[in-house]
Amino acid sequence: MSAPDLDFSELTALFINTTLTRSPATSHTQLLIDASASIMAKQGVRVDGFRSVDHPIASGVYPDMRAGSGTTAARPRKSSSGCMPTPGSSTTAASGSTTDGSAAA
Repeated sequence: MSAPDLDFSELTALFINTTLTRSPATSHTQLLIDASASIMAKQGVRVDGFRSVDHPIASGVYPDMRAGSGTTAARPRKSSSGCMPTPGSSTTAASGSTTDGSAAA
């Protein structure tokens, strides 16, 4: 039995590395991301990513807390991704779901 031909060329995965280690220092989380991203890339998925600690991302949920934060820069990357794994976090947003089955924000 042969595997079906699957085309992932239109899918983009955005990895948000939530390590506390700033770039360019070695991050063990990045090693895990690299392994997963390599598997995805071999299947034709476009892969993008960044370390959240390197950006001034506000942790609040109110609009005034986002002003001037890194969330503005990350939003277009998130919006264009079909899959957004976040190693180091308990939540992975992919197709609008989280690892606990609740809806992703």
